[in-house]
Amino acid sequence: MRRKLFLTGGGSADAAGRNGSTTAMAVNFVVGEPGATLAFEFQALPFMQLYLDAMAGTGSAASTSMALTFSIIDEGGEIVFNWAPDGSLGSGILGGSELADDANLNTGYAQTPLTSGSVFTYDPSGCGTPTGTGIGTTCGGQYGAVTDNLVAGNYTLVLNMLNSSELAYVPTAVPVPLPGTLLLLALGLAMLTLTQRRRR
Repeated sequence: MRRKLFLTGGGSADAAGRNGSTTAMAVNFVVGEPGATLAFEFQALPFMQLYLDAMAGTGSAASTSMALTFSIIDEGGEIVFNWAPDGSLGSGILGGSELADDANLNTGYAQTPLTSGSVFTYDPSGCGTPTGTGIGTTCGGQYGAVTDNLVAGNYTLVLNMLNSSELAYVPTAVPVPLPGTLLLLALGLAMLTLTQRRRR
């Protein structure tokens, strides 16, 4: 998301924006025999970039975040499995085991005018800006997990994925000369020019 705001003359202005996407999926399944497990494996390329220009004033802020969770809920409403990849193998999981967790997929990034004028990039895979093709690339991280043994019964698998970014922009106040000041400056320059001509 990119926002630019230009202000001329007197007065003040600010801008705010929010952009986000949410993916949610729920799938019901039945375990007929006790001891069954469910395995997850995927590749992801997490990438976030944040920029607040040097003209951002007090009250400006920009933030971006991502979140990804897998949950399995039994027929009694109990969560028997929950996985939120956090880039640390063995943590961020309940009711199962992680096999691969290359980067944090549940994180956020924020910037204020204290750090304005610099681009901040979250690129744990070191792949650079995504091309958006999603075809024929080997770049990215590996993620995998397996549930503990499940008892026989009905279950619901829930996938939640969220990406969001927010911007609040208040421009730095730039002093604008008053019309009277400009007139005096012009008269002063004219007098200076006339004085130089008389000396010649």
